[in-house]
Amino acid sequence: MIIVLSSENDHIQEIKWIKELFSIESSFLFHVRKPHWTMDRQKEFLLHFSKKELKRISIHQHYELKKDFPALKLHQKDIESTTALSFNSRSFHSLENAKEKGKEYDYFFCSPIFKSLSKTNYSPTENWDISQQSKDFQSKAVALGGLDENSLHLAKNMGFTNFAFLGAIWNFENPVERLKTLLQHV
Repeated sequence: MIIVLSSENDHIQEIKWIKELFSIESSFLFHVRKPHWTMDRQKEFLLHFSKKELKRISIHQHYELKKDFPALKLHQKDIESTTALSFNSRSFHSLENAKEKGKEYDYFFCSPIFKSLSKTNYSPTENWDISQQSKDFQSKAVALGGLDENSLHLAKNMGFTNFAFLGAIWNFENPVERLKTLLQHV
């Protein structure tokens, strides 16, 4: 599984790029993480996508939009308490929490695996080697943080088969070409 998280910054060609990303990787998922967006702004953004594309999009806020876009996936942030919503994914920042709660989700982020490419002074606080975990755990775990063509082989050696990108995509002029480069190393 390949996941790209949105940049927090807006890009003029963002919708065009996301649609191109969908076309080059059939299992690719996109996470919309725009904390500064209002619900109306996020809804306006989502209206650009077909139902088929919406099935591959997960939102990190404004969960009420699931009523208007039932195909959307929902990502539970750490600060959310248990609600009546059904979340597909979550981020974990410790292996113990991931082992304890990860089975409740379709997939989950383990973060940060390496020093972040998008956040200043954001580095791992523990060893994320999951190679000794169950195959079920490994199939749901998604490596996030500091992944690029130089570190993907290290994440694979740690037992990861699913990868999420943020800085490795959006820190470059052409995100589509950048993903193509990264996919050569997955």
